[in-house]
Amino acid sequence: MTIRGLLRAMGATVVVLTLTAGTATARDWTKLRLGTSADDPPATSVRPDGTLEGLEIDLAADICKRMKVECEWAQFDLTSLISALPNGRIDVAFEVLAITPKRREIIDFSTPIVGNRQGVLVRKSSPLLTTISAGGADVVSLDDAASAQPVMDTLAKAMKGKVIGVDAGGARVEVAERYFQGSALRTSPTIDDVMRELLAGHIDAALGREGDLKEPDRSELQRLGPWFANGVLGPGSGIGLRKTDPELKAKIDEALKAALADGTIESLYIKYYHQYTPPI
Repeated sequence: MTIRGLLRAMGATVVVLTLTAGTATARDWTKLRLGTSADDPPATSVRPDGTLEGLEIDLAADICKRMKVECEWAQFDLTSLISALPNGRIDVAFEVLAITPKRREIIDFSTPIVGNRQGVLVRKSSPLLTTISAGGADVVSLDDAASAQPVMDTLAKAMKGKVIGVDAGGARVEVAERYFQGSALRTSPTIDDVMRELLAGHIDAALGREGDLKEPDRSELQRLGPWFANGVLGPGSGIGLRKTDPELKAKIDEALKAALADGTIESLYIKYYHQYTPPI
């Protein structure tokens, strides 16, 4: 997640993943250039030998095989990854991205493949837990303003004047700016960096996913209040696509729906995150 300054200095670095032979041009969709930030383990990261690994890498291999296409990888930081789609530097932003209204202004998305639940995470020693319960398995939909706003107002009141951490460029920034305006916002390059800041006591709380609590070194963290979904977080998370490629979207959606139906996507999430949350 420190994604290598050398890679960023060099711009896009390409790693080829050949799944089937193909000599046609990109526009007939027998060859695709996939983009990744490669800096969000276990979703995606770079091994010491320079090859890519993670859930998204395995999922891409499966989807490219189902589509019978040849795929190659190009690496960007997250902000550049989004803009690389409209300018044609990649065909697919193959990261599982929150399908937010803000991002939809720039790019299109595949069908949602996983739910995008977020919550306020704190240390178990946090004094905030004396005023707000840790929460059960409840989820508040931000689309339901009548139910969600009182909950978010209670959290915002508790967090007023506190330092809350988010990863730069992600949907959590939008949540923080919308609902936690009374908090001091501290951004870090990656969600792993945010979790380290929280564990070290450098911030009071962080916005994160259920999966962010599952790592062995995070047993001292827990959720404050309910999970929240939808609204600025969108209907779930999916793969980024260009708005001008409806035929490619249809092909990728077909492959993803098949991977959802036969349990491939769920098994990959359980392998890497120890749990799977379907889209709401």
